[in-house]
Amino acid sequence: MRVILVRHCQSDLNAATHPTTWGLTSEGRLQAVALASSPWLRAASVLAAGPEPKMIETLGPTAELLGTDLVVDDALRETDAQWLVHDEFVATVARLFAVPTMSPARGWERSCDAGARLLAAIGRQGESSPGGDVVVCSGGRALTSLLVSLAVVTPEQAFAYWQTIGMPDLAVLDLPSNGTLAVVRHFAESV
Repeated sequence: MRVILVRHCQSDLNAATHPTTWGLTSEGRLQAVALASSPWLRAASVLAAGPEPKMIETLGPTAELLGTDLVVDDALRETDAQWLVHDEFVATVARLFAVPTMSPARGWERSCDAGARLLAAIGRQGESSPGGDVVVCSGGRALTSLLVSLAVVTPEQAFAYWQTIGMPDLAVLDLPSNGTLAVVRHFAESV
């Protein structure tokens, strides 16, 4: 199964609201339209996004272009976290990846749990429509946690890797049923 991991487009940061309610900026909406024409997304048989507006809005134009439904899957949400100011947020994300089996702060999900949650969601989505690529959209922390859980990225590399992921960005994995996972494209690689 080929899996295309998509980090959402530029989100409309608003400190007055919870990050799970953020949609895309006007630039982010333009990015989503451009993303829809990516050759990586043309063979999608499943398009699935986390429940956050920024994720749904990122894959919406792709679903429209391909004439397919967009599945909203709560398990594809970003890592569960409490709001923190920038410097505290960055330090907490560093701890999230440094020790994947520990919560980096009160109210934060463990990286290993987020990775397992995304992997299970991807498996369910792949089973629902075998034969084509599975495209999933989530947040950068959750996607990096998935890559750590798959041993594509080590915990020591994860924080620096997360910092390189753009909005939007994509990675491509081949997940064979019997065999070794292959990374076709990492996040932050030029197309």
